[in-house]
Amino acid sequence: MAEDEISRVSPIMEKALKKYPVIVLQTNLKAVYFLKSMKFYDVGFGGTNSNDAVYVTDNGDSMGYTDSYLEQTFHHEFSSVLFRNYPSYLDTVAWKEVNIPGFDYSDPEAGVGAIRKNQSSQDADTILCKNGFFTQYAYSSLENDVNTLAQNLFCPGPEFWVIVESYPKIRKKISLLIRFYYNIDTVFTEEYFRKLITQ
Repeated sequence: MAEDEISRVSPIMEKALKKYPVIVLQTNLKAVYFLKSMKFYDVGFGGTNSNDAVYVTDNGDSMGYTDSYLEQTFHHEFSSVLFRNYPSYLDTVAWKEVNIPGFDYSDPEAGVGAIRKNQSSQDADTILCKNGFFTQYAYSSLENDVNTLAQNLFCPGPEFWVIVESYPKIRKKISLLIRFYYNIDTVFTEEYFRKLITQ
């Protein structure tokens, strides 16, 4: 990563980490790594994670790696760590019932396949929201569906809660996701998350 980016990412990560109780971080996260780029299977990734670490790429604000992008990427990847560590805390049966009838997360390559097929947009899509998916990428796997909502729950844009209230299927998934985080630590209430939009 470019040396001048180090001073930029430090306060971004400080802000992101402060959104979690210390005990949650101590139990589940040992390190966050920033890299200029990374590839798996010849496919470029914005972030990834391991058992207790998160990896985020940053090639500068002018290349689209904005402050909000970097923070959202961290929350996206950290939600995968928590999803693995607390598998019983998310009601996946209820989650899948929100989806359109007959839908199944069928991409065998999950995120890799979605990126290869150019179906990895992270932008909110109101047409997809009607079906219970916040973005195109959310279709690729249940975990990616969770990730996409988690990144917006912790680092919401100005329209996020408007979208949540406008689309019942998204609203249901957000309720299930908040319950997941509440099961991890009771600080994570809907009121807590709604206040993050001003931070």
